[in-house]
Amino acid sequence: PDAPLVWFVQFGAFADEDRAFALHQELVAAGLAARLVSVEGSAFLHVRIGRFGAREEANVQLEQVGARGYTASIVRDERPEATVRR
Repeated sequence: PDAPLVWFVQFGAFADEDRAFALHQELVAAGLAARLVSVEGSAFLHVRIGRFGAREEANVQLEQVGARGYTASIVRDERPEATVRR
C-alpha cells in the first residue's frame, strides 16, 4: 500500500488570521503551491506546501523554498485539514 501523505513543509501556524492570509498570498504570488489550512484540534491557521509520503520528499521541497529565501520547517501531521478561504 502507498505511504500515508503525512509530511508537509510548513511556513507557520498563526493565531493572527491576517498574518496567515498575508503569508499565504505572498507565497502564492511567488509561484509556490502554498495552502492555507485549518487542522483538526488546532486553533491556528497553518501555511503549508505539499503532502508527502516520506520525509526525504519534504526535505527536497524545504531546500527549494530555502534557496528562495523562505524559512520553513518539515512537520509530520496525520490530522485532517481543511482549506481556508477568505
